Amino acid sequence: MLIIVWDDFIYEPITALKHEACGLLTANSYLRDSAGAPVQFANIDAVVLVRHLTYFARAAGDVPLEERAHALDFGDERALPNVFIPVGDTELVPALIRYGLRAVNWDDPNVQRAADYRPNDIVMWT
Repeated sequence: MLIIVWDDFIYEPITALKHEACGLLTANSYLRDSAGAPVQFANIDAVVLVRHLTYFARAAGDVPLEERAHALDFGDERALPNVFIPVGDTELVPALIRYGLRAVNWDDPNVQRAADYRPNDIVMWT
């Protein structure tokens, strides 16, 4: 399992990984092997995107974390969820791990209601 810690702009890695036209984890991936086929990631069964980088940065700068008890407090059920993106055999990732990381499927209808969780057509990284 690959865990990526990101900030609140969670649509950025979702777009890079799952956009239907070029997502790294799709058949239309922008990453190709020498034969022109999309690169497969056989050693990754799932990707979890954790929305926590902002808290790490604030804690490292001694900025009070009003919404969290400490830098490793990932929040409770009222906090925005993290994202689970299946890649291979998802049965190899126990439900307990997903629950502990508060990770819901990236395409869960409840999550897709929020724009932050939908792939965009463009991502601007500066």
